[in-house]
Amino acid sequence: MGYKVSGTTIIDQDQQLVNVGGINAAAGILTVTNMLKVGTGITATAGIITADIIHLTGGTFGPINGGTDTKADTAIVVGENFHIYNVETTGGHLRNLIEKNSGDITIGQEGTGTIEKISLIPGKGAGRITELWAGNPTESVGILTANADGVTVSGILTATTIKGSGTIDATFIGDGSGLSNVTGTGSGVIIRHDNTLVGTAATIDLSTNLDVTAVSAGVCTITASGGGADMLEIMLFA
Repeated sequence: MGYKVSGTTIIDQDQQLVNVGGINAAAGILTVTNMLKVGTGITATAGIITADIIHLTGGTFGPINGGTDTKADTAIVVGENFHIYNVETTGGHLRNLIEKNSGDITIGQEGTGTIEKISLIPGKGAGRITELWAGNPTESVGILTANADGVTVSGILTATTIKGSGTIDATFIGDGSGLSNVTGTGSGVIIRHDNTLVGTAATIDLSTNLDVTAVSAGVCTITASGGGADMLEIMLFA
């Protein structure tokens, strides 16, 4: 049996006024306290549907607005430049969850202290992966992959500063062929002062009062010309 809401009354399919338990049409608002079941859909033009639970099983939707797209796994469809919001329990603030404005999709909302963190959680276990794609996932375009082992970037990583954890310096692993203005241990001369590491240098520039011989067979001899110092011999290895 079907029912029609007209003003503040409910009329059945035989045009008879009815009063059904659990249905209230006072002031033109239909309130269902148990279940409202509609055959093909509900259209609420310029209206609001309020419910404790909305369970969407999905289905085929489209085409619409003169388009040709049809999706067989549709559950939620939101119009262009309309957003999905969260309403805060305290203060009743509306905070953006996801939106699409023209060509930009945004998750979260700027300028608010009520959103502290956005987490992407792919599951539990060491084998779980989170991926960020710039383009088609079938192409290796600007991909960032994060898992329990760390973060892998396919492409160019540009950063102002790269730091290690806490006060520990960052560690770079590889042949270093793409680094510039860096002299690594093993490719230069390790310099210490009173057994304290100063650094690794590609070039040593000696100041005044020192006599330096030419490098021969990987050996360079430095003598203090002012006296009062022993001869220093440095062996240089390629």
